[in-house]
Amino acid sequence: MTTNVRINSCCSSIWFVFVIFHHHTVTQISSLKLGAVFKERGNDSVTDEEFIFRYAINQTDIEPESIYLQPDENILDVKQKVCLAHKNGMISVVGPSTMYDTFNVKTVSNSLSIPYIDTQWTPYRSDKQLVLNMMPDNNIFLDAILDLIKFYKWKTLTLLYEDDKGLLKFKGLFEKASDLGINIMISRLVDEYESVLKNVKTSTISNVIIDCSQDSLAHILAKMSENLMFEYYHLIFTSFDFHLYSRIFDDYMGIGLRVTSLQLFDTEEESIRMLSDVVEMNNGISRLTIQSALMYDAVKLVDRALDISKQQGKEIKKPRDVDCDSIITNETWRHSTKMFNALRKGASGYNGVTGPFSFNSNGMREDVHFYIYEYTPEAKINFGTWNTTSGLVKRKEEPGQNPNVIKKRLRVTSVLAKPFVMVKDTSVSEGVEYEGYCIELLDYLAQMLDFEYNLTLVEDGNYGILDPKTGKWNGMVGELIDKKADLAVAPLTINLAREKVIGFSKPYKYLGLSILYNIHEAKSPGIFSFLNPLSFDVWLYILIAFLSVSIMLFLVARFSPYEWYNSHPCNPECDVVENQFTFLNCMWFSFGGIMQQGSELTPKAFSTRALSGFYWFFSLILLCSYTANLAAFLTVNRMTSPIQNAEDLARQTAIEYGTLSSGATELFLKRSSIPTFEKMWQFMSNKPEVFVKTEEEGVNRVLSADEDYAFLMESTATEYYISQYCRNLTRIGGLLNTISYGIGTPLGSKLRDKLTQSILQLQENGTLIEMENKWWQKGNYKSDTCKAYEIGDDDNRLGYENIGGVFVVLVIGIAFSLFAVVSEFLWKSRQYAEIEKRSMCQEMRSSMWFALNCKQTGRRKRLNSNIDLDHKLSNPFTTSVR
Repeated sequence: MTTNVRINSCCSSIWFVFVIFHHHTVTQISSLKLGAVFKERGNDSVTDEEFIFRYAINQTDIEPESIYLQPDENILDVKQKVCLAHKNGMISVVGPSTMYDTFNVKTVSNSLSIPYIDTQWTPYRSDKQLVLNMMPDNNIFLDAILDLIKFYKWKTLTLLYEDDKGLLKFKGLFEKASDLGINIMISRLVDEYESVLKNVKTSTISNVIIDCSQDSLAHILAKMSENLMFEYYHLIFTSFDFHLYSRIFDDYMGIGLRVTSLQLFDTEEESIRMLSDVVEMNNGISRLTIQSALMYDAVKLVDRALDISKQQGKEIKKPRDVDCDSIITNETWRHSTKMFNALRKGASGYNGVTGPFSFNSNGMREDVHFYIYEYTPEAKINFGTWNTTSGLVKRKEEPGQNPNVIKKRLRVTSVLAKPFVMVKDTSVSEGVEYEGYCIELLDYLAQMLDFEYNLTLVEDGNYGILDPKTGKWNGMVGELIDKKADLAVAPLTINLAREKVIGFSKPYKYLGLSILYNIHEAKSPGIFSFLNPLSFDVWLYILIAFLSVSIMLFLVARFSPYEWYNSHPCNPECDVVENQFTFLNCMWFSFGGIMQQGSELTPKAFSTRALSGFYWFFSLILLCSYTANLAAFLTVNRMTSPIQNAEDLARQTAIEYGTLSSGATELFLKRSSIPTFEKMWQFMSNKPEVFVKTEEEGVNRVLSADEDYAFLMESTATEYYISQYCRNLTRIGGLLNTISYGIGTPLGSKLRDKLTQSILQLQENGTLIEMENKWWQKGNYKSDTCKAYEIGDDDNRLGYENIGGVFVVLVIGIAFSLFAVVSEFLWKSRQYAEIEKRSMCQEMRSSMWFALNCKQTGRRKRLNSNIDLDHKLSNPFTTSVR
């Protein structure tokens, strides 16, 4: 709600400034002018004070009169410029921001009787001068400091001052502290402050008051930080601009830190936020200085004085006939005293952005309201207030809680990315809740670092990439650069380009770039898939080896004398020897060996045994290799993928591939000098349609049956989507690079180191591992269609389409066997018909009857004297030699 109010007020302010500026450009409402003195500006730059001055005066009927002074400009030139402005209708002048120019302008204004509004601190009262001092009276300021010292019960303290003005400012404190028994050690901030700060550290005094200008405050704070001056010290800063640099204490949460500051306005008030937004329009930085705030109040005070005078019938007239040529001017503006009294009386009851106003007769501000803030190890605390009436008033605390503790409420930007950031399924109708890995990580960090957060999704949905045309970053990186967010908690990749413009914590997750692809199920393997384990070349080599071994065995057996034997061992005088390795027997022997079945043939010679042994070894290795590969081919449901790695993807154009638009992957491919990635980027840059806005869109394109698409994304997201969409998604190849995710912060943010320490602590205690297991294995997003892809018991069973070819081979073998037996039957029937002197039909009939009569197990021997011929014809595999 606060953010919306602030945005609305900022937009209203912008519109208001535009309308008023335009209004004053077109018409001239009043001839009365209010002057303001500024340093001579260069390069058309406008200071915050001048911008606020014009913003405030454009809300009135007064015209602005800007007086620009050169550095160390002499008083005569100052008088000439002020006099000319007075001659043109300037009725009052608001002083510059430097003490030297303040003295000159104040002197000139006094000589011309022009009421002067001073925004600088003044150590003394201005008797008989037309001067109003917007800063609190120094005595009142010292009373507030003294009340703080009493409240903290300080008995000793160290005062660090910057110049003689600072020493003069605390002169009254020394006198009052002495009466109260408070010892004050004073030291001037010189020599880059090193030696002074070391002396403070070596002393036993832990209570320190630091008085310095806004220009020196940042440098002093940096030096104190280097010297560890924020540990176990209680510091009081008197600068009213201290709130601009208070973020330096973010690094010191959890240690002995206690810092107190006094402010003239509450930084949480809506009017202050509005003015801060106005300043931001000028310089891009939301910071409201005390000088800008007093300038705004001064303009409003003059406008109020003119209105009151007009209502009372004492209208202020502009000066006339002012002579600015003479060195000494005796003429004075006759309405000067009236204008001064109107300013002093008009302040009564006026409550500006720096509090209530009231001036005494000498023009010193009396009615002052201070806001007191404390910075402790726990938080920034609105400690209380101080005013001239009630003194120090400590803010009350309710029982059981401390409403003064202002917890940091950080603005966190993110994007939707599963499983890191997801919209939570909830029945709550008001608002949107998020869940995921990054949300849980953010909750842990908020608990450890004690802050609250508002999470919003980045408007353009991008992570962040530099636009070369505009030179601006988009996405979450752009919001961090523009200070629209304090943290970017998402799967934000750390790279060099982003590291130059924003800060990163230490990585909370390491990963790499991968390719997500929808692998298609293989086509039907075919009934002859049992041939797939070996290539066609190998099958051809096996056939050649089979024939070669058969021929070699035949020749070796015929040449070896040990393979010839007596076919009638009972008749030693028989001169007929036989060789069992005929060519057909050699082929049968080789076939039996390769099938691991053997045969009735037994080699007798050493040469044939050696050949057989090596052939059997060859057959054993070949059969084992075939069996192992066959098991892999037939038992695994293989998925076919036309690409195996990034090189395959880059070489082809049939499969489109893309990545997330305005993401780190796009930036990596765009800047890579690796030839493969350069080729891939050239393909994608020529086809803008391959880029997607969200990861979900990219995954849906991969799953779509209407297109063949590969998506390049981080490996963590790849693993998640594979687990959610089952086995029809896979990661192609290995990781293309090594990257990491970190939490983004604005450049120079003090949160970065604390986030890093917390992340390291979560890593060491195993919390990050538990979170990863939780969100990557969570199945809330699995659909019913995913169940169809779950692996079941039937997935390992072989069907006919896998091994049907074996049955075909068996059928072919049976058919071939039938053909062979018919051929043998006809052949032998013809031979026996010749021997028996019968017709072939009669022989076939009798042989067929015998074969079909299964009860007969024997038959009569053929009666013929030509036994050798019959034996020879009936045993064609035997070779006999006489």
